[in-house]
Formats: sequence, structure tokens, C-alpha cells
Amino acid sequence: HFASLPVDRAQRVNAACDKFEAAWDVGGGPAIELYLAEAPTADRAALFRELLGIELELRRAAGDRPNPDEYRRRFPAHAGAVDAAFGATAAHAPGRVLETIAASAGPLTRVLLPETRGGDGEGPPLRPHSPEMPPPADRVDRFHLLGEMARGGMGAVLRGHDPNLGRDLAVKVLLDVHRDNPELVRRFVEEAQIGGQLQHPGIVPVYELGAFSDRRPYFAMKLVKGRTLAALLQVRQGTADLPRFLSIFEAVCQTLAYAHARGVIHRDLKPSNVMVGDFGEVQVMDWGLAKVLQEGGVADDERAGRAQPDVPASVVRTVRSGSAADASHAGSVLGTPAYMPPEQAGGDIEAVDRRADVFGLGAILCEVLTGKPPYAGRTPGEILRRAARGDLADAFARLGAGGADPELADLARACLAAEPADRPSDAGAVAARLGAHLAGVQERLRKAERQSAVAEATAVGERKRRKLQVGMVTSVLALTIVGGLSFTYQLQQRQARAATTAKLLGEAATLRNHALAQPDDRARWQSALASVRQAEGAVGRHDPVALRQLATLRDEVRAGAAAAERDRTLRDRLVDVRSARADDRDGSASEAAYSDAFREAGLDMTTLSPEAAGEKIRARPSAVALALAAGLDDWSAVRRNYRRDPTGARRLAEAADKADPDPWRHDLRSALSQTDPAKRKTALQDLARSAKFDDLGAISLDLLGTALSQAGDRAGAEAVLRRAQRRHPGDVWVNYDLAQVLEQLSRRADAIRYYTAARSIRPETAHELAHVLERSGETDEAIAVYQDLVRLRPGNGRNLGCLGNALR
Repeated sequence: HFASLPVDRAQRVNAACDKFEAAWDVGGGPAIELYLAEAPTADRAALFRELLGIELELRRAAGDRPNPDEYRRRFPAHAGAVDAAFGATAAHAPGRVLETIAASAGPLTRVLLPETRGGDGEGPPLRPHSPEMPPPADRVDRFHLLGEMARGGMGAVLRGHDPNLGRDLAVKVLLDVHRDNPELVRRFVEEAQIGGQLQHPGIVPVYELGAFSDRRPYFAMKLVKGRTLAALLQVRQGTADLPRFLSIFEAVCQTLAYAHARGVIHRDLKPSNVMVGDFGEVQVMDWGLAKVLQEGGVADDERAGRAQPDVPASVVRTVRSGSAADASHAGSVLGTPAYMPPEQAGGDIEAVDRRADVFGLGAILCEVLTGKPPYAGRTPGEILRRAARGDLADAFARLGAGGADPELADLARACLAAEPADRPSDAGAVAARLGAHLAGVQERLRKAERQSAVAEATAVGERKRRKLQVGMVTSVLALTIVGGLSFTYQLQQRQARAATTAKLLGEAATLRNHALAQPDDRARWQSALASVRQAEGAVGRHDPVALRQLATLRDEVRAGAAAAERDRTLRDRLVDVRSARADDRDGSASEAAYSDAFREAGLDMTTLSPEAAGEKIRARPSAVALALAAGLDDWSAVRRNYRRDPTGARRLAEAADKADPDPWRHDLRSALSQTDPAKRKTALQDLARSAKFDDLGAISLDLLGTALSQAGDRAGAEAVLRRAQRRHPGDVWVNYDLAQVLEQLSRRADAIRYYTAARSIRPETAHELAHVLERSGETDEAIAVYQDLVRLRPGNGRNLGCLGNALR
């Protein structure tokens, strides 16, 4: 530290060290107080400034980070000097605003309101020595910064204090690791600008945007004290808390309705991003993934064919609005998978609009009603894959079986629709439906209260009349009438129960029949099972005949659900085999994995003839049979293209033909088995011209596209795979193989887009993405992808070797 100082200053600091050390030893306490006590009153202000400057320099040189509040408490008579010593030289610096005003108006009183005492204490613990704290020179530039409270993927939140207004605040700063990332800097600044322009009680106000001397941007905002909705849901008290949570949810809907009206979407709605204050205030937090929609944010079917309106005057504008940087990169996945709509999870960012937030609202409502988010899984990758597929069967089953109000469950299902067009158009529509439901609940309560009051008044009048009608004959007659009415009432109740039982049995049987019509659909079986359980609960023990019928239904439904689950597991395993093929240079691992998967499913392809295997597969539900046939097609391609086993490939293709006798796919298999390259290419091109893309599965189209590429027709392969990708955007291999073709055509930017989409669906497939990033000069991004792959598959030597090469 001395080496960086002028000689005279170094000598002065060294002498001060000796004096401080001696004063401490003698007085046993802080040196400044000792010096001030000995100095004449007139000299104390000047002496304090000198001593404080030296002490601060020594503390900072030792790596300490002194806090201005500490010195204000120690020296209340020298607040202005404390502010000056901490580097506040501008007129707006801490304390100087009041000091400047006081110079002309006289002494000012500092107004400090008492703190509220909520249930959250003093908030999260602070890290005063966090590496995200700014340089010492910036520590009190406008605000006093006390330490780090929390952090996310892009920024850290520091706790600060505004001495001019006497208020605590939060200062969000870009993480140091992202300082040189222009895209994240722009996104961070955009978050501040969006927050600054969205003026709504449900959105945290942004006070100021600035930059520290190390070039990291920051923005100051209101310090929100309270608990997140996620924390509140964890300690909920059964259904008794439901009205409170619905009130919170309604406030979130209204907040998002305002943002949507301003052309802004949040893109990361979840309970942990909703803060509930100690006095009921509800605020939607963390707009770091927010996006300003183009053309004023029109996000509905009008884009398809009608002219767009002019951009409204109230649309939010940011540094990226209208620039090339404003367009999100297709294929990137932003958000939280457990609450993410399929189009966002699949990387189709261009399709993300207001209805993506509507899905997020439905996800929050689902958790409020059922206690869990829409998607769950053992790993983040599994959750992301379910989100990309729109696998909502479990969520819908929970909504049907959880005893939630049917209107609320229907609203949650509508918001969680896999297709954006099937959801409400924006948050305003969700708020309107929720408001209508809550108003209906209130009206029903008022009506019940009125009916109760009328019934009570009638009962009072009846009691008065009965007092005038006394006598034995009247009593006997009254008993006779009551007995008759009681018998009639019991008969009516029995008939009503019988009608209810018949209705519930009919509904359960209908749902069972619907599931039988599509036995591979887990959601249908789960809905049928929920209906059976509901009927059993309503019937109780008074109707043994109905209970026997329900028991039979329950056994059928459970067996069907178990078979659907086994089929789903098998289909997922076949996808996993394809996902691992990027690491399988010679096809041996894929060969073994396919063989094991089919054998464990009761289809040992080494012993079964193609005819017998095909017949067994055809006995499965149609969607499962088609998936197994597609697996055989891909396995056949592995044998043909990697194992150089045309006989084995032809045997698998014959089994696929028996399982799936579709004429077009039969022709495709025949074309692929052609040994003459020219004839194979011509046959494949003929098939591409005759293909009915809307009717064909993703694997069939992917096989056609990759076969055209291997036959030398890359333009034809691109055309097929692009149409296949539009039809099946959630298929990993359609995206992956399209990226390979685009890379072969030297269009790396497009290739990165579709490799990234494939990675978002199956992270294990990202190895080739890392290579193309390296070839594009984006080595840091490539290293990050390799490191992610190593975490996913630590035993994979190829990933480790390529990571080592990239680091070298």
C-alpha cells in the first residue's frame, strides 16, 4: 500500500500508525475519541476530518470495508464530515443534500419514522464482505451500501440506505462475472428501464439507474419486506387459507394485466417471485427476463392475418426496443422449468407472448389449489423435458382430485393449455374470470345469508303461532304429520342418493371408456381414476351394489393406468437411446441399448422373427405401436449407417413394416434399403414430394431428412427437416439433425439456433453445439456447455477430452 503513495504521504501514514498504536495502548479504546478529548473544542472538527481520513485509509488498506453508519453512531456531531470522508463530494451525496439546503434555511430536523414490526424480523442476513460489493470509492456514491442480501443468476441485491430521505432500499448490481457480457448488461439495464416505467402498486418502483467505477450497472429500488408466496404456501393451513391465497393471486393477475397492457411480459412467473408484505401488499418481483413485445405487444391470433394497430403511446421503451438486439435468440431457454409453457421450454422464443405469462399464472393457481407446480421430476433435465412436451397429465389429475372449486380448477386448466391458442388471451382475461368467480362466491354467500335470515324469521313466527295451538288432539295430529313428513323426506333422500350414485357411476364409466379409446394417454386414465375415487367417497357404505360396480371400474382403470405408465417409460427410454447417440461414434452403444430396451419390453429381436415381433407390437395401443416401429426404424438406421450390417438393418425394417403397415413408411423403408446410391437418392426425393407432412410422425420425417442428407441432397434435406420442425418443434432429433444439415451448409448461426433448441429438450445432445460454438469463436460459451455436459454425464470421456482441449 505504501508503494502506491507519494513519499511524504507514506511517511505521514506511517507516523499516524505509530500514534494510533500508542494511543490505543494507552487508552485501551478507539484512538479518534482519545485525540478529540484532548483537543481544544475549536480544533475538533478539523482534527476529526484528518484523523477519520487516515483511519479509513488504514482500514481499507487492510482489506476492511468500513461502514459509514458505524461512524455516524460514534460521532453524531460530525455527520457531515463522515459523509465527506466516505467520498460524498457531489451535492447529491449522502447528507450533502440536507447540508446544502440547511446552508440557506438553517438547521433541518431529520425525520425518522419507527420501523414496522412484521413477522419477518430484520430480513435476510447480510454479507458485508460480499465480492459483489462495489469498490470503496463507490461505497457511498449517493447511497450507503451495507452488504449483500440475495443473488440470482444475473445480479446480486445489496441492502442500502438513503440518508437524505431516511429510507432503506435495495440496490441490484450486475454480477462481476457478467461485467463484460454485452447481452447481459443490456438485459440488466432493460430490467431497470422496464421497472422504472411500469408504475403500478404491484411492481417494485425503481428509483435510480447508475454505474459503479468498475463499469458494473446498478439500479436502486424499494426494499420490499415480507415473505414470498412460495414461503407462505409451505406453511399453509389447509383449505382455510384459500381465500387469502386467492386474494394474493388476484393481485398478481391485476399486476400482470397492467404490464400486458403496456406491452411487457414477465416470462418467469412463479410463487418465489411474488412478495407478500407484512400488511398485505402484493408485488411481482424479478423482471430480469421481462421482454417488451414488438408492435406494442400484440400477442394473439391477429398476427396471422390482420393488420397490426399502431404502437400505443403507453408502450414501454428500452435500450433494446426496435434494435437487432431486441430479438431474442430462438432456441434459448429462459425461465423456470416447473412453471414454464411448452413453447418457452422448447426454445421457441418467437412464439412466447402474453399467453406464456398466462401459463405462469395457471401454474401459480395450480400450486395454490394442489400444493405442487404443474411439472415435477427427479432432475431439472427431466422437468424441462416434461415442460417441453407439455406433459400436464399429473397436474390435471391433481386439479380434478384435489377437491378444488370446479370453476377454479377449470380456470387453471384453461391457463395451462399446452397450445397457446387455447389459453386466455392475456392476464386481463384471467383477472376477469377470477373476479367473476369471486363475485359469484360473494353473491352466493349473500344469498345464503338472506335465505338464512328469512328462514329464521319464518321459524320465529311459526313458534309464536304454535303457542296458541295447544291440546292433545293437536299434538297427536302434529305427531302424525311429522311422522309422515319424515318418511317422505327419507324416501326423497334415498331417491336423490340413488340418482347421484347413478350419475357418478355413469361419469366414471364414460371416462373409463374415453381412456380405453386412447389407452396410451396417462391423463385420461388418471382422470378416470379420480372420478372413481370421487364416486366412492360420495356413495359411502350405504349402497353395496354401487360399491361393487365401482370396485370393478377401479381395478380396470388402475390396470390401464399401469399399462400406460409402462408404455410411457418405454417410449421415454427409446428417446434416451437416441439422445445418447451423439456420443456413440460406431453405433455399438446404441445397438446394445436398443436391444436391452426391446428385450425388457418383451420383444427380444434376436429370437423373434420379424413377423412375430411385428404382431406383438401391433397388439399395443396405436400410439405406442407407432413409437416402437419408429424405434425399430432408427435402430435399423444405426445398423445400416454405423454398424455396416445391411442384413440386420433389413430384418429390423421388416419387423417395423409388420408393426406399422403404413404404405408411405413402407416405401421409405424400401428406399432406405436400396443398395444403389443413385436409385436410393431418386426414391427418397420422390417420397419427399409425396409426403403428407401433417400426417407423418417426427421420426419418419427425420429419417427421410437425414437419408436425403446422406444421399447428397442437402437442400432437399433442409426443406424436409424445416417442415418437420414446424410440425414437431418439441422433437429433439428433428432440431438436432436440421442443425447438422445447416452446419454442413456453412450456416453456423442457424445451426446454433437449432442445436440450442435440441439442447433445451435433451441437454445430453449439446456436444455438437459446443463444437460449433468453438468454430464460431465463442470459446467461453463452448466451455460452459462442455462443463454442463460433464456434470450431466461425468463418466463420458468424449466430453471431458473436448473440455480439456477447449481450456487449453
